[in-house]
Order: sequence, then C-alpha cells, then structure tokens
Amino acid sequence: MLPRTLAILLGLAGAVLVASSFVRRGDAHVRWTLRGPIFICLGVIGFALTIRMPGLAVAGPLVTIIGGAASPETRVKELLVFAALITVFCIVLFRFILHLPIPVLRIPGVVAI
Repeated sequence: MLPRTLAILLGLAGAVLVASSFVRRGDAHVRWTLRGPIFICLGVIGFALTIRMPGLAVAGPLVTIIGGAASPETRVKELLVFAALITVFCIVLFRFILHLPIPVLRIPGVVAI
C-alpha cells in the first residue's frame, strides 16, 4: 500500500509542478545534453547484468563509476574512493545487517560469498 501511495503523491507533485510552470514566469531552461541520462541508464543496465553472477562487490563499484561519468565535474580519485566506500557500506548493510540473500562475490569454481 505504501509504494502505491508514494507513487500517487509523487505523480501529484509532478502535476502541480507542471501546472505551476505554465502560470509563473521564470528563467528559460538551459540546454542540456544526453550525457547524464545515457550514463545513468548504462549504470542501471550494468548493475542489472552483474548483481546476480559476479555479485555486489563487482556491481556496486561498476554502477558508481558509470553513474559518476554522467557529470563532467566528476573527479576520478574521489569517485573511486566513493565507489569503494559505498560498496563496503552496501555489503555490510544488505548482507550482514539485513541478512538479504544478495551475493557479495561469486566467481564460479573460485569463491562464492
């Protein structure tokens, strides 16, 4: 019930924003590129393809690095540190605290955590 209610409230908030954009005068929108949406979509696809077999230890940094490439202001060193920290946080949270059956690292014949 909660996801449906949140989806309805989010849709209503979007409708209010669209309606108010026709009533109020404001600055014109700046031109945007497709770089952001393309890299975000690629990150989601990469996560979906790697979460089951290699596991979260591969999918986490992959999605963070690909998603970070969506912004031209991204610094590589900071992104790599963030990818490592957020992956460790997600592994601890989802696998060990919440006990969800998410594979951490799965390499056939070598390791399966």
